[in-house]
Amino acid sequence: MHKVRVGVVFDRVFFLQLAGNYITLEDIREADPRLYTSCKQILDMDADFIDSDALGLTFVREVEELGHMKVVELCLGGKNLVVNSKNRDKYVDLLIQDRFVTYISEQVSHFAKGFGDILSNPKLRQFFFQSLDLEDLDWMLHGSDDTISVED
Repeated sequence: MHKVRVGVVFDRVFFLQLAGNYITLEDIREADPRLYTSCKQILDMDADFIDSDALGLTFVREVEELGHMKVVELCLGGKNLVVNSKNRDKYVDLLIQDRFVTYISEQVSHFAKGFGDILSNPKLRQFFFQSLDLEDLDWMLHGSDDTISVED
């Protein structure tokens, strides 16, 4: 290794994905505080308010792709399925699964395969762990509060 630091922080949700665990609302609290808060508000709202369709929500989410907004159905017929007090739990769950699992599953799969290739090859595994300082591992897992100098 060439002692090049890459500014990537692996959060809890990413490790849960690698482990094949189901992602819940509480799991995304730190990864996406805005989505977490929005989902909590939907779940905590008065049933009559939700049932009045005041939010205008259906089982879709908008995704920016190549500079254009794209509507993604969270389930079959999602654009015609209105969120109400009886199905809001399902809506929040599908929203989280789409955002944190389905939408990035290909990237996570490629990462897992590459990382698995390193760990399954004894020579690469030995080289990887010999060249990895505990400080580097800690930075990978938790990030750093230090400022980054572009000149370095």
